[in-house]
Amino acid sequence: MKKLHRFIYFLCVAILLHADAYATHVYGGELLYTYISGNQYKLTLTLYGDCSANTGVFNKLYTSSPTIHIYHDNLQDSTHIRLQPSANIGEEVSPVCPAEINNTSCNGGTLPGVKRFIYTGTVSLNTNSANWHFLFIGELDDSTGAGRSYQITNVNNAGGTYVYLEATLNNTGGPNSSPLYTTIPTPFYTVNVPQQYNQGAVDADNDSLAFQLVNALDRGNNVTYYSDPDITLSGTNPMVTDSGQFAFNPLNGQMSFKPSILQDALIVNRVTEYKNGVAVGSSMREMTFVVLDNPNLDYVQNTDAVNITGGYSNGNNVINMCTGTSSVSFDIHAVDTLQNQVAVSHTSLPTGASLTVQNNNTTAPDLHFSWNTASVPSGVYNFFVSYKNNACPISTTQTIAYTINIVDPFNVLSISQTATHCYYNADATIIIKNGVLPADITILSNGNPVINTTITNDTATFSLPAGTYTGIVSAPGIPACSAPFSFTIVDSGDYPFPVDISGVLNYCIGDPATALVVTPDSDAIVHWYTAAGDSLIAAPIPPTDTVGIYTWYATQQVGPCISEKQTVTVHVYDKPPIEILSEQGTVCVGEIIYLEATGGQNYDWQPFDKILTDKDGKPYIRVFGPEEFTLYARSANGCKDSIKLRYTNVEPCCQFSYPNAFTPNGDGKNDRFRALVVGNMEFYELSIYDRWGKRMFWNNDQNAGWDGTFRGRPCNADVYFYRVHAICYTGHEEDITGTVELLR
Repeated sequence: MKKLHRFIYFLCVAILLHADAYATHVYGGELLYTYISGNQYKLTLTLYGDCSANTGVFNKLYTSSPTIHIYHDNLQDSTHIRLQPSANIGEEVSPVCPAEINNTSCNGGTLPGVKRFIYTGTVSLNTNSANWHFLFIGELDDSTGAGRSYQITNVNNAGGTYVYLEATLNNTGGPNSSPLYTTIPTPFYTVNVPQQYNQGAVDADNDSLAFQLVNALDRGNNVTYYSDPDITLSGTNPMVTDSGQFAFNPLNGQMSFKPSILQDALIVNRVTEYKNGVAVGSSMREMTFVVLDNPNLDYVQNTDAVNITGGYSNGNNVINMCTGTSSVSFDIHAVDTLQNQVAVSHTSLPTGASLTVQNNNTTAPDLHFSWNTASVPSGVYNFFVSYKNNACPISTTQTIAYTINIVDPFNVLSISQTATHCYYNADATIIIKNGVLPADITILSNGNPVINTTITNDTATFSLPAGTYTGIVSAPGIPACSAPFSFTIVDSGDYPFPVDISGVLNYCIGDPATALVVTPDSDAIVHWYTAAGDSLIAAPIPPTDTVGIYTWYATQQVGPCISEKQTVTVHVYDKPPIEILSEQGTVCVGEIIYLEATGGQNYDWQPFDKILTDKDGKPYIRVFGPEEFTLYARSANGCKDSIKLRYTNVEPCCQFSYPNAFTPNGDGKNDRFRALVVGNMEFYELSIYDRWGKRMFWNNDQNAGWDGTFRGRPCNADVYFYRVHAICYTGHEEDITGTVELLR
């Protein structure tokens, strides 16, 4: 109810906004052309006027000379042509019963009224073009515009917009005439009742017709359709309907809907003509569907085709069948809901077909359609049946399109596939021609179904591994149109994964020469190439006798697919240039030798049990006799080498001498007193005493000496006594006392 109130409010606003003094309040219209001869064409503009409009303005429709603009290839060729009123200008076509014709708004009454105005003119085209355009942009004369009816509710301020109609022509392949419309474009309906409408387009040239809902235009611009949070209308959804559904069949232009509120809906349809697949023309038609709140407004039910033989229907009264089928037939059991009499008529019946009507002009007419189609070529064959009741005051007419869609058997036009790269599935794309959609596709491998699906367009893609496949494409109800097909997917393309490089890629000179190793995928074969791209019969062996950088390439092959070349680079490094910096040559027994070297990244001295470290972690050795040490060193590249440190001349070196004076004045000369020792001590002790026997200094380091101080203070110049007690590594023991003079 909220939706209804809002829309009624909009309707009231639309009525208030219609004040255009020069608008004639048109319900609909169409612009058509008919070929005469040579390059001459007759243009026909038909407008349907709302008789409830202001009489002074509405009457201008009788005398106006509408302007048609003519263009081709986007350039204006002829400025315009003025059409003239036809003989029967202003004929009333209100859908009311004859008894109530004087009660319409066209005659001062209260019932809705519609009049038809036809204008014609002749134009000579001066060239052949694929893009002729005939445009009516609402210009009736110099002061009057063909404004739309202010009663229209699905377009904002419809009374302030102008009718816009366009027809196109492609005469490069020959002349053409636009289709004709066999129904009035201002039908009246009742709310909350299912309805159908068809404009009954027929083409004298037997061209194929395609139907399309489009936006209404105002001077070439899209109109603004009504929209709020509950309702969104557009050119393709032009009415407020139950469940928001407005069904439209582009094959025959059939419209099906159930209006859910009162409304006057502007609907625009474009019909395009095709000859041998080439568009040769089009025309636009504006229509207004008037929905009334009249429970007595009658309509006809049961207009669907039933008891179909020779084909099948997937809805919308479209009967699909295959070429070569001997015949097709169906029945229609129409009935009037309020028991009014129904007059049945039809147009555009296919040649050779028959439509018999029993009980015509009764409440329940029966129709039987039959057609011998054995030699009928494929194509879309539309015919139209109108069901008009004699309800009063408003009689309704429903025009229903019935389509016989005769199709050639399915043909699998092509099957393309992407490369598998011997790893992935291929995308097999199947393109079909003819038949009818939706279609069923079944694909088998070794007799087992792998795909079983329904497609809705003529191209379908499936992901399949390499193999041989058979299939069939079919449509339900027409087995004669089925078509088998087969295809093979072969492995192809580049293998997507390079080889996995593993094993030793860095060598040191002199290493054992071994073949390079890569890890292929399962079932893959490895191929090797030189740096120049030449194939090798086996994996290369790096030359480890020469320092250098060597390059090869490797690929792996699975089936016919070969991966990209992977670069394999091998370095052969030299050994580290190590050099021992430690003291060598003649040493004294027990000598401490610090181990130092250069040229390597890290070092390892052996034998390990003879290597000592000082408090700073520096390695050293004590030499007690002829000995040999080995230095193992590695470079930053991991290459190693070794060098020997030998001591073959180890002397006893156990000698002592004692200075008799020293001068601790800080000049760096004779500043300390100590025993002068050649050799290395296993035990050593030096003590200093003053003349009264007091010990002034003690130390057990043979290289240390007394600096002439006691407890940090300088001692006086005097004679002091010393004692040295030492044991050499040779076994000699020294125990001696003496005096030394401290001079200042």
